[in-house]
Amino acid sequence: MLELIDGDLFMVPSPTVLHQAISRNILTIMYQYLLKNPIGKVFSAPIDVVLSPENMTIPDLVLILARNYVIIGEKNINGSPDLIIEILSTNRLQDLEKKGNL
Repeated sequence: MLELIDGDLFMVPSPTVLHQAISRNILTIMYQYLLKNPIGKVFSAPIDVVLSPENMTIPDLVLILARNYVIIGEKNINGSPDLIIEILSTNRLQDLEKKGNL
């Protein structure tokens, strides 16, 4: 997978088993909440989030509230989600600095 940050391409390494377990646990909690309280939709990686022509990331989890469903496209999310969850990985510098600044 590739991410585009400030016009530069970055390779996204496959997540570790622990990373996947954490993501699954958070996704399950969020999904169960949204079943009881249908205020939005949660998506998990890989899902492209297009923030601008120079910035496209693949966050671990994203939440789109119902009032912003218009940004949910057929192939990606076109705009800033209401909540982005990025699980820190072996690529911490990119997660904290480059993606964090977006």
